[in-house]
Amino acid sequence: MQYPSHHFDQRHLPGHQPNWWHEFDRAIVRGDEEGMWLALSHLPDQDAAMRELADKVPRLSYQRRGRLQFSELMMVPVLSPAQSPDLLTDDATWRQARACLEDAAKSWFLRTGAALLMFPRIRPYHWIGTWRPSIIRQHLMAAVPGQAHKSAQFVDQQLHLPSGVPRLGFIALLATTATGWLRLPAPDYSQDHRFSLVVSSMLHVDRYAPAPVVKTPSRVQEAVPDGLCLWLNEFHKAVPIVGWTTSLQAGAPDVVRITLKVEDAQVPLTQFTVRMHQVGTDGLTQILSTLCTLAPMLDQPFDVQPARQQPISIDLT
Repeated sequence: MQYPSHHFDQRHLPGHQPNWWHEFDRAIVRGDEEGMWLALSHLPDQDAAMRELADKVPRLSYQRRGRLQFSELMMVPVLSPAQSPDLLTDDATWRQARACLEDAAKSWFLRTGAALLMFPRIRPYHWIGTWRPSIIRQHLMAAVPGQAHKSAQFVDQQLHLPSGVPRLGFIALLATTATGWLRLPAPDYSQDHRFSLVVSSMLHVDRYAPAPVVKTPSRVQEAVPDGLCLWLNEFHKAVPIVGWTTSLQAGAPDVVRITLKVEDAQVPLTQFTVRMHQVGTDGLTQILSTLCTLAPMLDQPFDVQPARQQPISIDLT
């Protein structure tokens, strides 16, 4: 996959960064995961490196008609009630609601002056937890004029969840400006509440189930941990979490596996992955702090049956 060279030229951008980012970005394009982590390993402070990575991966600059454009992936956490487990993958509901969801998003972003692209469908977290940086880059490239990249392929890893817990997903938006990186507006109760209420009501198709919980748009490194913390709290209310552990995945330094021990006879263990390039060091701390309030961290590792993997191809236009 070849991209125009100006996608890697950071000299025009505020805050010119060291060469490690150029190496990392080029490795993304080549699909060279080993090269990505090798570039990152050159930095002595790995915590700071992960913060920098979470800040940069969801952003892309490019030239259009001689003028720089600044695009950033934004996400909206959506918590689907346990009574509506298929809401996140319900294409019919999405098609019905999409026009209103786009209007609500444009109204919310109006204060920023950004142009918006809403990607189709809700992305379930079990997709996002498997995404490498290249998948986020493909989302960013989908809106670049003249680029033909319209789909993303990845391997999905299903989550084993007790039947009584909610499901977590995200609406993905691309916000583009010509005036520098987007600055989100300050919290405004009226605007934020209206957005959450409109989106929730449009996705509330089962009158016998509670309405989904919807948060406001935010940057990826804020939306993903916020959504996960919301999900963990609601998970615990439905099916108590009695313990948890964490582990790192060999060969992929940005993958943290979190295993939950829960009070459910059918599914006593649930495991999900957190990607550091999505949440950063601060986001991981937020997630682990939430878990500490729910249950103790256990010393012994858990053996979890590998989740079923399935190739996924999603249209980005």
